[in-house]
Amino acid sequence: MSIATNRRPLLLPGLHMALHHWRAIAWIYGLQLLLTALFTLGVHHQIAALLSHSLVSTRLTSGFDVALLAEVSRSLRQPPYAGPQQWYLSSFVFAIVNLILTPGVLYAYVTGERACLRRLQYEGFRYFWRFVRIALVAVILFIAVLSPLATLRSFVSDRLDAAGVLGKPHFLAVLPMTLLLLLVACVIRLYFDLVEVYAIRLGLNNECRVYKAYAPAWDALRSRFTAPYLAFSLLTFAGIACIAAAAWLAVHRLAAPGSLGIFLLLQSGILLDLVTRFWQRAVEVRLAEDEPENNPARNEDPLAQVPILPWPRPNPSLSHPEPEVPES
Repeated sequence: MSIATNRRPLLLPGLHMALHHWRAIAWIYGLQLLLTALFTLGVHHQIAALLSHSLVSTRLTSGFDVALLAEVSRSLRQPPYAGPQQWYLSSFVFAIVNLILTPGVLYAYVTGERACLRRLQYEGFRYFWRFVRIALVAVILFIAVLSPLATLRSFVSDRLDAAGVLGKPHFLAVLPMTLLLLLVACVIRLYFDLVEVYAIRLGLNNECRVYKAYAPAWDALRSRFTAPYLAFSLLTFAGIACIAAAAWLAVHRLAAPGSLGIFLLLQSGILLDLVTRFWQRAVEVRLAEDEPENNPARNEDPLAQVPILPWPRPNPSLSHPEPEVPES
């Protein structure tokens, strides 16, 4: 009965929480934009050379087609500016940055403290290895669950290709398997997001054992599955739609002079996708707040709350009493 009374709304309060900590969005977006600029310098040089010394520039400024996109893509894979090594390195760096900044964001959401850059960095390094262990378990489960579904989807797609079903009929026939794959991925992602939230809550109570976060996250997801899952899936598809819409508009502006409009369109899509991701995190924090701290079925004692002090705070100076002067 106590669980039912704690079921508060999740979606709109989660948006309020995410926008209240707008500094986290701003800092992470700025760092991602900086890393993207650094890792795409080679691609920028190749595109500039391609447009300056080939006939592709004429075709690009006069229109757009899929064959042109494939030709440009093959050209960008050639050394010395781009290649698989650069993409692997950039993906690794982005993953490390995400594992550092995500604990700081969740810490700000859980405690309500200001999401300044020093706070994000400090808490990120504090929880880094815990989140690495959670990520490794998540990757293993993703591979174990999604690989059979992806293999089945590929099998259906190959059979349709062999039967001569192409274009829109092929897309509509494969769409149910694609949606099923995405919906199952959303369940797994939601669960491990809750594990990360509970890892932060346990860390506030001086509990460093990550495995203790799995059971509370499962209880929270099982006790109230429909509303969080619908909210999470809605925000996931909303973020994908933002990226797709921005890319579609940018493609149709390739014939326009100048690249500032294309850049702003793409960045707006990335920013909106980032906002939806922070919105999801806030919804998960709200869900964890509504659940009881201990579960009688597991015979666990409630976690003892530890006072949370703002960081950084200078050490208080110790007051030394004045020495007593003996009376002469």
